[in-house]
Amino acid sequence: MFFKKKSIYILLAYFALNASNSSAGEYPTTRKDFSLLPPYCIAQLKPSWSKPGEPARWRARLPKAFPHLHHYCAALHSLRQARAIYGKDAESTMVRNSMLHSSIIGNITYMEEQTAPSSKLFPHMYTTKAEAYLMLGQTAKAFEYFNKAINANKKFTKPYALMADFYVKNNNKKEALEILKKGLKYSPKSRQLRKRLKKLSKK
Repeated sequence: MFFKKKSIYILLAYFALNASNSSAGEYPTTRKDFSLLPPYCIAQLKPSWSKPGEPARWRARLPKAFPHLHHYCAALHSLRQARAIYGKDAESTMVRNSMLHSSIIGNITYMEEQTAPSSKLFPHMYTTKAEAYLMLGQTAKAFEYFNKAINANKKFTKPYALMADFYVKNNNKKEALEILKKGLKYSPKSRQLRKRLKKLSKK
């Protein structure tokens, strides 16, 4: 309870300071934060902490997006923070929803404009955006972005898994099975999809 209240007060102060910035985000700052994020985050935000040559490697792989990657890294970090706010009271909901709208959806919308159309980042960004919409209870928008992620890379398994989890949670076994089988059609060796399918088939 102490951690929850403390986190909310910190976040409220943060949003008060950043209310004028629609794409403000909670940025990773510690080595632990970065250990939970893709390697390009530390390469872009803390190059002195990354392995030698990593900043240059990611700049070459993501030439257009690299200067702006801190926005997506902030979105990923903020998504983890939003999930840590468990309360359903008005204050908790306000802080969580503010993070989901500005720090996650706002930052990813910005990144979509700054990333080359052929970039491999899109399936990941679309999925993160879908997760934020799902937490906001905007299921139609969430599934729109899950499907955009799949269309960007049919072999990317995370959106299939998350959609299946949603169907299972809502007692829709048929749809869950269908989306898992669809994912396995393109990524037959996926452990996360095979594990879910095996578990669901036993029910």
